[in-house]
Amino acid sequence: MSPKITPNVEDYLKAIYRIEAERGVARVKEISIGMKVTYPSTSGILKKMESMALVEHERYGYVKLSEEGRKLAQEIIRREEILTNFFTRVLHLTEEDAITDACRIEHMMKPETARRFLAFLEFSYSQEKQPGDFVEAYHKHLETIPPIDADSTTSDEDGNAVHS
Repeated sequence: MSPKITPNVEDYLKAIYRIEAERGVARVKEISIGMKVTYPSTSGILKKMESMALVEHERYGYVKLSEEGRKLAQEIIRREEILTNFFTRVLHLTEEDAITDACRIEHMMKPETARRFLAFLEFSYSQEKQPGDFVEAYHKHLETIPPIDADSTTSDEDGNAVHS
């Protein structure tokens, strides 16, 4: 049985993938900066990822995603993009809120859920020009829903809603 890929490992996969795409190679220092963590923290997680066959890394050398690591990173990024698109286009969240929430939720989505969600979005977008546009109807309906009462809802340190 292979080790469980944690949300933290998923975030590192995304960071390494994006650095490789932008610069061709990834260095530990760049990964640390991108993840906003210390160099030793990054070195530790890279050792774990190497043992999981997700990256290749020689001491003081470049970090490279393995074929499996690249495949996983692409899958994770695709889930994040699907959610961000839905949150901005359908729910009309700000891009900042959409990205934050998508990053949180993406870690919990199974690939089949992401596939079906994307299929739903593609279908709904294809219907936008048709009479009875349900996305537009949803937007109008959303305007009729009262906002959450700020007195009854607070947030924890991570911004998650806590109802009193």
